[in-house]
Amino acid sequence: YLTKKLQLDENQTQQYAKLRDEHHEKIENFQEKEHQLREHFFALISKSPDDSLAIKTISDSIASTQEQIELATFYHFKKVRAILKPNQQKRFDEVIQQTLRMMAPPPPSK
Repeated sequence: YLTKKLQLDENQTQQYAKLRDEHHEKIENFQEKEHQLREHFFALISKSPDDSLAIKTISDSIASTQEQIELATFYHFKKVRAILKPNQQKRFDEVIQQTLRMMAPPPPSK
């Protein structure tokens, strides 16, 4: 999608592919970690009495992993933007904002 929208040249396309693959691998690792944490977290439902420390610790770990995903994605797009020419950067900024609006959850109903 970005390759076409930004009209990347051959060199940029190769750089982008490398960045995309690195990002994908990193995100998969974080998602696997998050999946395992959630399994441990929800396994605590069946424990009685509640282990408040374990609940808080795992909850914090899930939040930290999600933060790592967000940061990795942010810096991935900074790296992608850095390989672009100024006119492509302007288009990239527009495309990213459009994408974020499409991915945003709907506003809460009143």
